[in-house]
Amino acid sequence: MSGGPSRRRREGRQAFYRGGDPDVHNPYSPGTYEASDWRDGWREAKKDDDIVIQQERQAEFEDIYKVIEFARLHNLAKEQGLIT
Repeated sequence: MSGGPSRRRREGRQAFYRGGDPDVHNPYSPGTYEASDWRDGWREAKKDDDIVIQQERQAEFEDIYKVIEFARLHNLAKEQGLIT
């Protein structure tokens, strides 16, 4: 395989998938600068994916808190006889 470091990093980013093992998917010989470039791309993609995972979790928690707050307000309105 040929190409520069940017291309190898791009290949590593494109090969990334959640839960994948970079050692299995890296097409370059271990210990070479090509393998290192490719793995850097994989790591960049993993870092970006970790941010996405954190954002998804945060959104889930916000949704849960909205449901809890709605239930609290609904019960309060019910207690005060505002709704039946």
